Amino acid sequence: MKNKNIYKLGILSLLVVVIASCSEDKADRDMGSLINPNEVKISVTPDANDANLFHFKLLTPESQALFECSKAQIKESGIGFTKKILFADTYEIKITAYNKAGYIGPVTTSFTVGTTDPTVCLNENFRLLTGGCSQPEGKTWRLNDEVNGAIGCGDNGSNNNNWWDAGPDNPSAFEEDLTFILNSSMQVISKKNPGQTSGWSFYKDSYGVTWLELIDLNPGYKVEDNQITGKTRYKLFELTEDVLHITYYEANGTAWHYFYTSKSR
Repeated sequence: MKNKNIYKLGILSLLVVVIASCSEDKADRDMGSLINPNEVKISVTPDANDANLFHFKLLTPESQALFECSKAQIKESGIGFTKKILFADTYEIKITAYNKAGYIGPVTTSFTVGTTDPTVCLNENFRLLTGGCSQPEGKTWRLNDEVNGAIGCGDNGSNNNNWWDAGPDNPSAFEEDLTFILNSSMQVISKKNPGQTSGWSFYKDSYGVTWLELIDLNPGYKVEDNQITGKTRYKLFELTEDVLHITYYEANGTAWHYFYTSKSR
């Protein structure tokens, strides 16, 4: 009887080992294989009806990717996207591909935009924000510390700071200038972070609302505790020769308003 029990235990142990091995093999198959860097490829195709509209697509099977090109204001994730690029130039784009087994990269490749969009110098928002094509050094905006409520917050439906604003007792809140430049880099230079490479663009949503997009930059005080990376959108409330009013909406419904002026101190 004792030998039979030992025999049965041995068979049971063997079955457990076999089942465990099969489970591990299945888990390995489910995870897939780590991506080979040589397999990380994308296609960049100009639109048939617009020479400055480009369609980006990841060609690596069963993978997704992070696409990054600060010069073209690109910071997207997924398997593809469409982007309008206004200026003729050669652009480098970094692709970090990933699947269930992990990620690889970044792998860098380049693409060329053959023509500058002829509407660039005619765009009124571009001209007001940057000074236009005739002002290559760009246009500088500073937080307007000469008015009450230049920075503050309100409820989601407000167009001003009906909850709180930074008054004269918060002088450090106003120590920020942003210079917007209209060229192939669409660069914005921050007084607070002069060595940081940041970009900007305009975006119009399906409701016809215009937003100012900033790449790896926040415009000053607060805004998610100043931990802004990637692409962030600010509603464009007002843009004139001397006034820039933008608003950032937090996930909790708080609206942060920023009032800039182009007038020098």
